[in-house]
Amino acid sequence: MKLDFTALNNLYTEKTEAEILPAVSCSLESIQRERQQLQNINRIYQENIKAVELQKADILKGIKCGKPNGDLLLAAVQCISALTNDDTFYRQVAEDIEIMQWLQTGDGKPAVQDMKHRLELMKRCIENELQKLLPDR
Repeated sequence: MKLDFTALNNLYTEKTEAEILPAVSCSLESIQRERQQLQNINRIYQENIKAVELQKADILKGIKCGKPNGDLLLAAVQCISALTNDDTFYRQVAEDIEIMQWLQTGDGKPAVQDMKHRLELMKRCIENELQKLLPDR
């Protein structure tokens, strides 16, 4: 009985430098791009950390000086937004605080009426959008 090992010759073929070089250079370029992205992310993170440290000092000074709680809350929320890189959170809280302060000024009755009016407009808008999405409704 004779064994045939000729198929083993096809398992490994020597690659030339011309075949290997493009794969290596593509890999090197992707590594360089990834490194640049990581450096940019790190730079932004470091800038945010620095801003948060300054903001923390301002919050502590504000507490000692008797700053209004709303201002202190906004400063704390700004810190959170910087650390999480989420500006939407800060804007949302700032708008909500502004509305709450507006409701608390004066007798509040015009503000409540205006809020009810806005709520009614929002309900109508939602109904219109639902009607567009679900015409059979």
